[in-house]
Amino acid sequence: MTLAAQQMHSARHTSGCTTKILGSAIALRRHSWLRSIGQSDENKTQIEQMPFEGESLFHPTMNDLMEDHQKKTDHRKACQSNPSASTMAILYEWKQPTYQPSY
Repeated sequence: MTLAAQQMHSARHTSGCTTKILGSAIALRRHSWLRSIGQSDENKTQIEQMPFEGESLFHPTMNDLMEDHQKKTDHRKACQSNPSASTMAILYEWKQPTYQPSY
C-alpha cells in the first residue's frame, strides 16, 4: 500500500469516527435533557422521535409541542381542583362558527 493510499484510508477512518462521536454526543445530550424534564413518557417519546434540525438540537415545532402540553396539563389540573371551572373552561374554549359563503 502506498503512502498516499494509507493517508486516504486514515482520513476516511478519522472522519467516520468523528461522525459517530458527534452523533453519539448529540443523542446523549438529547437523552440527558429528556430525563431531566418533567414530562410524561408519552411526550418524551414524541420529542425523542423528532429529527435533528441543523444547528438546533430539536425540531422547530418543539416549543409549540411543549406549550400545547403545558396548556393541557394546566387545564386538566384546574378541572380536577374545581369541577365548576371545567364547565366554564369548556364554554370559554367554544367559539361561534363563522359563516363562509361559497360562490
